[in-house]
Amino acid sequence: MRGMPFSISAGVGFIALFGVAVLNGIVLIAEFNRIKLSGETDTREIVLKGTKIRLRPVLMTAFVASLGFLPMALSNGSGAEVQRPLATVVIGGLLIATFLTLFVLPVLYILFEKGFTGRKKNNAPITASIIGFLLIANCQLADAQSPITLQSAIDTALKNNLTVKNEILNAAYQKKLKAAAVDIPQTNLTGEFGQINSFYKDNKFGISQSISFPTVYAKQKSLQNETYKSSVLNIAVKEAELKKQVSEVFYLLIYLQQKQKSFYKTTVCLQHF
Repeated sequence: MRGMPFSISAGVGFIALFGVAVLNGIVLIAEFNRIKLSGETDTREIVLKGTKIRLRPVLMTAFVASLGFLPMALSNGSGAEVQRPLATVVIGGLLIATFLTLFVLPVLYILFEKGFTGRKKNNAPITASIIGFLLIANCQLADAQSPITLQSAIDTALKNNLTVKNEILNAAYQKKLKAAAVDIPQTNLTGEFGQINSFYKDNKFGISQSISFPTVYAKQKSLQNETYKSSVLNIAVKEAELKKQVSEVFYLLIYLQQKQKSFYKTTVCLQHF
């Protein structure tokens, strides 16, 4: 939100934030357990009393740390690039963690207390249903996985292979150089003032331009065109080599899979025998 990249100081801030957030949760849950051990049986009353008692410590922990890091988050002096990510993570994280501790954590406490301690007799059917659902979903996901075809493997290799990418970039570079095949040197202008040819002062101006024979530029352009064609052909060569390698590995994998199945069938027959 502040437009800053993740850095080492931000990671240190996350570590400190995790400690404070977990500590606030432990303080709140410990108060719930203390009220429960004192004889209170209503989970809703336990949560209301515990949250009311521990509201001030949780808020003080969050707001004191946030106010302490506020100057670092707004600093622009030397070292601000290290201080701002750390302070931003701690301030924003503490505000969110405080909301989660005071609102989400009590709700989860009530749900877990009612769902796992108040319905012990119904745990077995629910657990069995969940396990069955997970097994069915896992089987469906296993069946939904489509095998990789040779063409898809080749397409993936061509898309991600660095050698092919390098040849494509080289061809684009050679194409740009075609426009610079005809390189004419700069024109030189000269000027003189003084007694050049006689006693009188006069001016002298000169202009010079070196131009090669036209066939030289034609040969240079032809050479650059052939270089570009060679780079394009190199792309085709690298792609053909890559397709060959992928095809060899693909068919080798199929061969090993079939050999594994044959070996498994042979082992089963021997065991029955």
